[in-house]
Amino acid sequence: PLLKKKIRVQSPTSLDRMLNGDGIILAPKLSYSRLPMRSCAVCHSTSNLKYCSKCEAVRYCCSEHQLTHWKESHKYVCDPNKYIQGTKIKSSKELAPNPIDPSLRYDASRSGRTARTPLAGFMCFKYFKNGKNKVRIILPGKLTPYVNSSIDGDPNAMEYPYKKGLSTSGNQQVRLLNGKYRHIASYSLEELRKMGWDGAMYNGGTYDGVWVPFIDGYDSDPDHDYEPFDIAIAKRSGTAGTKNIAGLFMSVPGHPRPQIVKISHKA
Repeated sequence: PLLKKKIRVQSPTSLDRMLNGDGIILAPKLSYSRLPMRSCAVCHSTSNLKYCSKCEAVRYCCSEHQLTHWKESHKYVCDPNKYIQGTKIKSSKELAPNPIDPSLRYDASRSGRTARTPLAGFMCFKYFKNGKNKVRIILPGKLTPYVNSSIDGDPNAMEYPYKKGLSTSGNQQVRLLNGKYRHIASYSLEELRKMGWDGAMYNGGTYDGVWVPFIDGYDSDPDHDYEPFDIAIAKRSGTAGTKNIAGLFMSVPGHPRPQIVKISHKA
């Protein structure tokens, strides 16, 4: 349905401003102190250490700590071919449909092509490990489930379409063997499809404000130290940036009323 009230369209950069200050809480970037290489992965002891016999990349002071670490996270990274690195998802998982397939289309009433048919944006509320909270504006993908209910009287806005438990905690990321995490934009399209990416994106303020894939549980945490990667590769593959969404309109839930914003070409 079309909006009946008068629509106020903001400038193309207004969404960028919202993400950097207007009601969006951005937690400061924190440095991550890596543990000494020669210490137990659990208690950090430096005595009586033995390597993991399979990967020889981590050490333990006793078998109990090895078992604890294995159940916690190490089993997901010990064999680089069994799981998608940085996740708890098996590499053998079947591919989900390609969310950036050019043949896919948004519903005509929420296509984003005009201010009267904006994309149905939604928000993700989350507390990070450092105790700070953040509200993220999420741009829905072409395969994102649509919750057919209005927010603040806006028929084009959308309720949170995923399990709400993850939006408040539920970090799904796993440290790599070097102690770092993978940033969501570092995953290939094939990996993202196995992770269930539906095309949703967000702007976390990292990598010069480039829009990156959104999968709840894998969004950036200011406490995380990320493995460096080339964001240009993701932009070329269409999994990051505004190559396919620049110039579209999106409805963003807000107070006292929702806003219609236009996605910037440089975001």
